[in-house]
Amino acid sequence: MTSARFAWLALILAAPAHAQDTLDAALRDAAPQVLARLKADKDTGVGVLKFLVKVGDKPATDMAGELNMSLADRLEAAMILAADSEKFAFVRRASLAVAGNSDPRASHLTADGRAAFFDEKYPHAWKAETVVPSVFVTGVATLDPKARTMTLQLQVFRKTGELVPLLDPMSLPLSRRTASEAGFNYALTAATAPALIGEARARGTKVKGAVELKKQEEVIARTEDSRKPGEDPKPGTPAAEPTAADALAISPVKWRILYDTEPQSVTGNAVAEPKAGAKVTFELENTDPKATHGVVLKVNGLNTLFSQDTDSAQCSKWILAPGAKVLVRGFQRDGAEADPFVVLPPDESKTDFVRYGPLAGTFRMTVFLGEEVAADPAEADRKEYRKQPEYVTSVAIARGVTAGVTKQNPGSLKRLQANLLDVFDESGKLDPTGSRGLVVKGTDPAASPVNTVFFRPLPTVPTADITVRYYVPK
Repeated sequence: MTSARFAWLALILAAPAHAQDTLDAALRDAAPQVLARLKADKDTGVGVLKFLVKVGDKPATDMAGELNMSLADRLEAAMILAADSEKFAFVRRASLAVAGNSDPRASHLTADGRAAFFDEKYPHAWKAETVVPSVFVTGVATLDPKARTMTLQLQVFRKTGELVPLLDPMSLPLSRRTASEAGFNYALTAATAPALIGEARARGTKVKGAVELKKQEEVIARTEDSRKPGEDPKPGTPAAEPTAADALAISPVKWRILYDTEPQSVTGNAVAEPKAGAKVTFELENTDPKATHGVVLKVNGLNTLFSQDTDSAQCSKWILAPGAKVLVRGFQRDGAEADPFVVLPPDESKTDFVRYGPLAGTFRMTVFLGEEVAADPAEADRKEYRKQPEYVTSVAIARGVTAGVTKQNPGSLKRLQANLLDVFDESGKLDPTGSRGLVVKGTDPAASPVNTVFFRPLPTVPTADITVRYYVPK
């Protein structure tokens, strides 16, 4: 079926199928050191807040994109997995908890604002109770796009509000995921990435699963992105730093943003703000006459399929056969219904923007080239993961502390750790996690039938990742 009436989606790709990111390994190694330092300073509980992100010479910001919150979720997961005592408390997703408390004084940008964090109580990570932590951990990620590096400096503050460094800075290669979550756009084609895309099928027949394949393909992608001194970067590649509009023009999957059925023009990295009450929909069209593409479409950081809030590689995908179109009308809640998008009035939008911060006001499309297959393509990876416990830990950190993991109080640290390590339990049939910003879920679900298929990405690296900002508070 390839008509617009039905959307194809691949639930199996909710399971992780990617190589270990250097960042995840670094956080895994740093977490025990962080906990040891906090305990040495007599701390009794901790909350991990979203990070600031600094790109090149631009000022540090808490609105770079999904990266601000992703770093916090991944560090929190790493610290919980490294914890060895029920007595040391953790706040569950502290940034969202702070927002939920709606204290206008609390801000990690000033000393007084940081001190105000300790006047509130926050949900415990595994108990059905609240806690006031003795310390908060955050940090600054500095990205150098030209050198393709990132420096990560962890920081802590206590009741005085004084912000101090924690551990030595970590210097890491700038991964494609990190760059995309910071708002960098790209779209690759067989002409600009022939080794990555043109030879993907041949590579895929020589390895056991996507884990090993992505180790190779991340290296290939970085090599093809690079250029010789004095040579112009290839159009659409990360080295060219294309705008969203540039990347959309190259991508074989066309993404149309509609307000009341009227297509909107993307200029640079932005699209016009929808008016309150407008009907927002998205049309995805695969213009590739030969290949199938899987698409993760996010609104305010939430996947439009089942409201997943994790890395796009681990999300369920809209699967488009050659020439297929799909109209996305809302957040798919199951195989039959979707919660329509609703645009809030200005006053409510400002409130929700403050509440949801860097994820609010953005649309994001991530595209994977691949093929529909009859059997579960992740089974080989499952076998390999079970042989490598340390690798499972890194994958759990890559997923981070998401709503799918923390939606219920597990009751004990060991149970929470087990939930985090159950990296193959991310099914597409997750319960909706609620609205995340300005274009939000409606309360009247509409019929939206979908079918489930298996999808194998070839290559495993996304061929396009494009973020468009539609709202900035005034």
